[in-house]
Amino acid sequence: MIIRWCSILLVGISWISCTEEKQEIIDLSEIMPGSEWENEDQAVQLDTLDTLASIKTRFNDHGISVLSLSIDESSYFPDRFGPETTEKYILITQSDTLRYLKWNYSDSMKVMNSFFNWIDCYGDDCNSIFIGEERSFQKDPMQLCVNDTSLIFITARYDLDFNAWLKYHNSLGHSFEWNYIIEQQRQGRAKWFTFVDRIKTEYKNENSQ
Repeated sequence: MIIRWCSILLVGISWISCTEEKQEIIDLSEIMPGSEWENEDQAVQLDTLDTLASIKTRFNDHGISVLSLSIDESSYFPDRFGPETTEKYILITQSDTLRYLKWNYSDSMKVMNSFFNWIDCYGDDCNSIFIGEERSFQKDPMQLCVNDTSLIFITARYDLDFNAWLKYHNSLGHSFEWNYIIEQQRQGRAKWFTFVDRIKTEYKNENSQ
């Protein structure tokens, strides 16, 4: 009888040990989803790198030589007016650092509303600038292009090749559709342009100085 009870006791202990071991294995396996999340993060990073590489290629293929490119995460005045999409990049070239900013809106009313509000309170000092006014927008060179769907703003530290950027825009299908183009070199005064009969023409109005 004693031998029989000892056998039953040993079987019971073995069963409890196996059960605890199985539970430990299950607990360890629950850690695995963390590794899957890390893989997902890495995939997102790779997608971002692939996207930036293709954007860099787009600039280079269309006449703007870019050594490196990153996303500009700063907030700008036109962000407040509900653009459908934005493109905001910091471009490193052989001799300069540029910012390329593009806001796409659903219709011309929203574009012009954003543009007029922006030039009514431009820069940190909230300067009010009227259409065609030849004044200094900012210290750094800049080009601002406005059409019925987009605002495109480009600024640099030292110099901007306005014609090269217009050719870039034209190669992407923006030719001859600009309502306004504003160009200003470093420490200079802005000049306003529009297109008349498909020709870039300096814009003047009675309030221009």
